[in-house]
Amino acid sequence: LSLTAQEFMLQGNIKSSMGEPLVGVSVVPKEGGTPVISDLDGNFWVSAKIGDVLQFSYVGFATKEVRVRNSAILWVIMEDEDSLDTNVYAVGYSNRRKSDVASPIVGITPDGINQGWNTTVQEMLMGRIAGLNVTTDGGAPGTGAVMRIRQGASLSANSEPLIVIDGFPIDHSGITGLANPLSIINPNDVKSFTILKDVTASAIYGQRGANGVIQITTKKGKVGE
Repeated sequence: LSLTAQEFMLQGNIKSSMGEPLVGVSVVPKEGGTPVISDLDGNFWVSAKIGDVLQFSYVGFATKEVRVRNSAILWVIMEDEDSLDTNVYAVGYSNRRKSDVASPIVGITPDGINQGWNTTVQEMLMGRIAGLNVTTDGGAPGTGAVMRIRQGASLSANSEPLIVIDGFPIDHSGITGLANPLSIINPNDVKSFTILKDVTASAIYGQRGANGVIQITTKKGKVGE
């Protein structure tokens, strides 16, 4: 790489607010230049000048801009997204704005729900989403609920929607020893719900998402809280 007299090779390191190195963070010089990504240890090297602004972006973290003030090693801390952006959704392996998505997708947060009346995660969804029907199984402690998106039904296959917690799908058979696999989640720990209502929106999950997908994102701990 040929550098001018004003340019220099800036070294930096990127970590999360928990102190973990972040791999694959996009580092883009806003004034023009060659974008780079961080390595397995969160390190990166980019051609820059004093006064340049570098933009850091990473899935699940707030975009951050840092101005280059000297040639010393640049230490960058990425913060988690604080709130759900209801205008942007993950579709398959990419992101799309809500106005550009033809598939029915609904995102909600627990804000405004009377937490004291909800003892299970399923109860938080009752009557909240059009096309999602939740029927409790008697209300006994530990029991589950029957959930149907758009009243999907089958004579031989399972008609339950796929449950995905923090990116990890839960098999339709549930968790051994638990009648209600969602009982492992405290309703107060739920950050947001995203409901994918058809196979187009849930294509990334294959046939498991044929009856729709309920994505649950839980709250993450932060330093000092």
